[in-house]
Amino acid sequence: MQKIPGFGPAPRSAENGSSYIEGLADPQGSWADEGLRLSHGADKLARNKSLMKTDILEKAFRNHGGPWNAAESAEIANIEKAMEARIRRTQCANYQQVQSPIRFGFVNNGSFNAFATLCENTDIIGMNLGLLINLNNLFLAMMSHPEILPKVGNPGVEQPKLYDPTKAARGIYAAAAETPLLSPNDPVRKDYAQKLSWIGRSFILEHEFCHLFNGHVDWLQNHTKSALFDEIGASLIPGLSSLDRQTFEMDADCYGATHTTLAIFRNGGPSKVLENPHMSSPEDALYAVHFALYSVFRIFHNKPINEISKLLGDRNHPPAILRHFITAAAISSRVDDNETMKSQFTLEQCSEIGGRAVRGVEAAFLFLQGRKWDPKIAFNAERFPDGLQKACSTAANELRANWKKLREQLQRFMRGEKLAE
Repeated sequence: MQKIPGFGPAPRSAENGSSYIEGLADPQGSWADEGLRLSHGADKLARNKSLMKTDILEKAFRNHGGPWNAAESAEIANIEKAMEARIRRTQCANYQQVQSPIRFGFVNNGSFNAFATLCENTDIIGMNLGLLINLNNLFLAMMSHPEILPKVGNPGVEQPKLYDPTKAARGIYAAAAETPLLSPNDPVRKDYAQKLSWIGRSFILEHEFCHLFNGHVDWLQNHTKSALFDEIGASLIPGLSSLDRQTFEMDADCYGATHTTLAIFRNGGPSKVLENPHMSSPEDALYAVHFALYSVFRIFHNKPINEISKLLGDRNHPPAILRHFITAAAISSRVDDNETMKSQFTLEQCSEIGGRAVRGVEAAFLFLQGRKWDPKIAFNAERFPDGLQKACSTAANELRANWKKLREQLQRFMRGEKLAE
């Protein structure tokens, strides 16, 4: 297994002083019982401990590489346990029917992928170890480059080095032999990188949870006989149209983006949750969220903006810029209807911050590959005669129209009270 830099301290919750998602210390009591010990909604979970045994993950992950061996890294094992505990808390608070405790685990696979599935009447989320390591290494490499986010920390102590995120995304194990392992010299920049990694994997966890919570996986099983919603392999499922696939991804993206953002702003605010001087203000924290999310989108859809020829019709995820357009609108809607955020931003500020983050990530990907950043080239939208903004708006409206159809079909599969309009 590739040697990786440490993941650093996790963001902390202001309520209890313990790590919000990925604490490095085991809390009191068993991790397996973490979701069951909560008072709110705990009675909704079935308490059949036999369903929690490891062989469920072995069965569910068999065709993906099998469960990752927790003995290889205590730090990653603690992250795995805490992510499962966190998503069980979410399950306790939101599931409307009796359900066995949700399972989460890392998969022994080096590619950048995650999935949601059903196994033995249990909701399961799998995340490839390659995804976890790739996110961590990508942001550490970014913050090791003095031209990337130069206002964070002291970039003067960094030396520009090359890093190919596309090669690592295809397989972190194979790439490890030829891809340099980078880590910032400045401690503030290193911490910033680790917090970006946390935001990215938090979003992916919430995204996968939505595939289960909103009934996407059950719908898939009902319509195609496959109970596996794979972020990469779903494009190969017969009977799943590209429009339906991308509509489900839109729903999961919006859920993941808004819940990740609200977790930061509700739990004592960015200064207490993220604990980085360059993420402590609401504006800086929102920039970090957009930067982390767009980086995730760019890895999944490995094309810069100027190489995109179409926004819909692909059987995989929508392009990164369309995913940003949609999630930015979802986050902005929270500013409009959520008191926690409404007092801190205007809609215009949200739009400006999101656009700035997109430019920052596109520049970062070029810098890491030893290329120059030229916004005139990077945002060339010749393939979209009416402009990229208009094209994204048209594509998003097409997905929303299809969502109305799917929303009706999901009513009997959803785990919660209602779906997004």
